[in-house]
Amino acid sequence: MTTENGQSFETSSGFSKKALRIVEIARDEALKLNHHHLQPKHLLLGLIKDPDVEHALKEVGVEPLIIHDAVITMFNISISPGDRILSRDTSIHATHEVGQVLSVATEEAKKRGTLEINHTDLLTGIIWQTNSTWRSHTSDILASVGLGTYTPDQFRRLKKLYEILNEPKQT
Repeated sequence: MTTENGQSFETSSGFSKKALRIVEIARDEALKLNHHHLQPKHLLLGLIKDPDVEHALKEVGVEPLIIHDAVITMFNISISPGDRILSRDTSIHATHEVGQVLSVATEEAKKRGTLEINHTDLLTGIIWQTNSTWRSHTSDILASVGLGTYTPDQFRRLKKLYEILNEPKQT
């Protein structure tokens, strides 16, 4: 899978293993929907299927399936979570909007003192993606489940989500 400028996600050294796995899941979600361009909505679907993100969402009282259904409904996609649309063409390219998400994610990684994008960087990129049309949809989806920056309560819940995602994992 490549971005519009030809960068390959699979060979990119700028992603953690978890972030690459989320992108792979996002790619699968796009193909399930018979989409051949990776969009931020697919990244959101990939994120909510990550076990750590799924756990953190549940810890703050958000059911990942509700986000999934909101994405599907918001974009008028007629497919149930278990359905798969098979297409012979499995090539997929990331849109300019995904490039914007990755730009924000890269800046977040740099703030943490690394060049490796992780899952929380992707989440931040999705939340702050600058395309106003898609950002509005993303904000609406996240706000509909109590995550966002519209109200103090939403912001507090979002902050708690980040705290859970950034907790050291016990091994």
